[in-house]
Amino acid sequence: MGVETGRDPMSLDSWLNLETADALLDVGCNVGHLLGFVAKLKPQIRLAGIEVNPESLKLARESLPQASLHLCGAEALPFGDAEFDRATCVEVLEHIPAELRRPSLAEIHRVLKPGGTLLLQVPHAGTFDWLDPGNVRFRFPKLYSAVVGRGLREEGMQARAEGVQWHHHFSMAELEHLSENLFTVTRVHHGGLLLMPLTDIARWPFYRRGAYDGRLFKLLMNASRWDLSRDYGRHSYDVRLLLKKVNT
Repeated sequence: MGVETGRDPMSLDSWLNLETADALLDVGCNVGHLLGFVAKLKPQIRLAGIEVNPESLKLARESLPQASLHLCGAEALPFGDAEFDRATCVEVLEHIPAELRRPSLAEIHRVLKPGGTLLLQVPHAGTFDWLDPGNVRFRFPKLYSAVVGRGLREEGMQARAEGVQWHHHFSMAELEHLSENLFTVTRVHHGGLLLMPLTDIARWPFYRRGAYDGRLFKLLMNASRWDLSRDYGRHSYDVRLLLKKVNT
């Protein structure tokens, strides 16, 4: 996911109300783009993140020396109970093995304060989920290797016992079951349809070359963000939920 601007209705601030936040945890922080956006918007907020890829985490630590960043999975968070009032888990749950998804959500629940909120975004089981370019590596491994090679995030996944995962697209029923007795859903946006997977595929050559500053790459990113901002209901390619911690 690209980091949105504060004027965008899909922006983090419009979902998380960061003005009242004291501490935020990003589960799967990658190179720290999301945390960096939050730091600029609210410099005084306490930031933390976890990531399984050591190379990505190294880049995140270089750009965010003030954040508490850890190399670990979401199923065993190195934080105390009720440390955060906000958490984000954006395009990460699909990378986690099925048997660890519920434990990961339980850990996020544990480290959130009473009434804390989790922004969860995952691929949705919609009309075009079969176009997910992340699964091309499994369907057409030789093509994927020739065009993309190995992405930065893949390096960390392959080092873990479970390896790189098939990108699962979740139904709302699955998400409600996974979060049962942990969170209640307070807001839902079914975003993206066809442009999201198509523009992701079109960005493959740029990822391989590390060319992220060109006009065409930015055009593709903007098209994907525009598609994500539209609500396509049950047909959508992605889904974003705002979840509130159930106090136990």
